[in-house]
Amino acid sequence: MIELLVVIAIVALLSALSLGALRRAVMKAEIAKAQTQIESLHVALSMYESDMRAFPRPQSGTTPQELLEDSGPYLYAGLMNRPTQNLGGGPNAPYMRGKELSVGLITDRAVLADYPMGSDGLTSARALSGDELVRSVLPEFQREHGPGSAEPLVFLDPWGNPWHCRIWRGTRDGVRDNLIRNPLQRSGMDLVAHHSGDAPVPGPIADRPHDLVGIDIWSNGPNGINEYGAGDDVRSWVAQ
Repeated sequence: MIELLVVIAIVALLSALSLGALRRAVMKAEIAKAQTQIESLHVALSMYESDMRAFPRPQSGTTPQELLEDSGPYLYAGLMNRPTQNLGGGPNAPYMRGKELSVGLITDRAVLADYPMGSDGLTSARALSGDELVRSVLPEFQREHGPGSAEPLVFLDPWGNPWHCRIWRGTRDGVRDNLIRNPLQRSGMDLVAHHSGDAPVPGPIADRPHDLVGIDIWSNGPNGINEYGAGDDVRSWVAQ
């Protein structure tokens, strides 16, 4: 009996170690996939910019609040919507054809504002159903779920959360430079029920424009919490 219990304990220990290693491997693969998706988005944006001579942009960039809003729905519309009047797509959309990015809907527009922007895991998004995914290429569906709608279309990261995007190239220099010098300080981030990655950075986190190209794209990362590019967030810019 003692020998049997020892064998069971050893098997249980080995299983726990193997499961932990498997989880770490899966997480690394998801992070690598997210980084690949960022590269794909940048390539698609380059093609869009070549056609339009601009990035998709919802705001005039005259106030910090406008600059800090999440442009994720406009990123999707510019790269994926058919180039029909009032749908926002570039002339050669979709630019992400054949790329592995999931598509979802924002179910609460409040998370797109400069605050809370999906902090503490409240992303308020869901993946499209099979039927919705089929209809997502139709102008009627794209118009119904355009960037200004109650439930806009967005790209989802490997963990099922919306990709965050801020487009600040072309913003008034004074507004942009002031946010770089005096960034908002984000804090108070908590664990959420579906936590699977690192514990969130407690803050303060300096929330400012980053990428010199003029567009910041980032994912909440494995823990599902928007840390504005800090912590385990997967981001398009090099950490400063």
